[in-house]
Amino acid sequence: DLSTGRICKFETLMRLLDKDGNPVPPGQFLPVLKQTHFYAYMTHAMIEQACAFFKDKHCHFSINFTVDDLLRKETVQLIVDTALRYDVIGRLMLEVVETENIQNYDQALETISYLKGLGCQISIDDFGSGYSNFSYLTQVSADVIKIDGSLVQEINKDERTRELISSIVQFAHRSEMQVVAEFIDSEEILQSVKEIGCDMGQGYLFSQPLAASEIPPCPDPGQPV
Repeated sequence: DLSTGRICKFETLMRLLDKDGNPVPPGQFLPVLKQTHFYAYMTHAMIEQACAFFKDKHCHFSINFTVDDLLRKETVQLIVDTALRYDVIGRLMLEVVETENIQNYDQALETISYLKGLGCQISIDDFGSGYSNFSYLTQVSADVIKIDGSLVQEINKDERTRELISSIVQFAHRSEMQVVAEFIDSEEILQSVKEIGCDMGQGYLFSQPLAASEIPPCPDPGQPV
């Protein structure tokens, strides 16, 4: 939370461990994994592990999904069943990656509306990269927009990029959405996203990705700042 400096949410990330126990980033295995039947099992494992880990924590947490994931009925049902079983559905945020080639667009919007109705929050991930448009945001009725890190990294280098980020923030706030700035890795970038009005931030300035056993405890929402 950029206004208080407190941890308010964690993003759960998938990693594989190599034969030496070193984490392998998803960019190196997800493209291949998605071409196999193992992808669905990995997605289900992420849902189970994330909900189980945060069941007794105070903070919110997010899991990343593609639109294609949310078009799979068994995946959606697993999200609902698992979140209800661990009593975390009110703290679960689904980060959805925007895509130009959405098949069954109406079905995707219907699924997102169904999940929101159950208490899940919806975040649009990597907004500003690729096929980004504001119409998409209004149709999805997202709770949070995450500004793509490639834009955030240019905020102090290119005035047009800064103006674009400012426009996204203003639009989001008028639409009652919060804004997360990704890839904050310096005090200069942090100061700029604060000035523009971003609500939350994530990046290496705060922490590199950590194993679940190493993350700091979630603050009690009842405690004073």
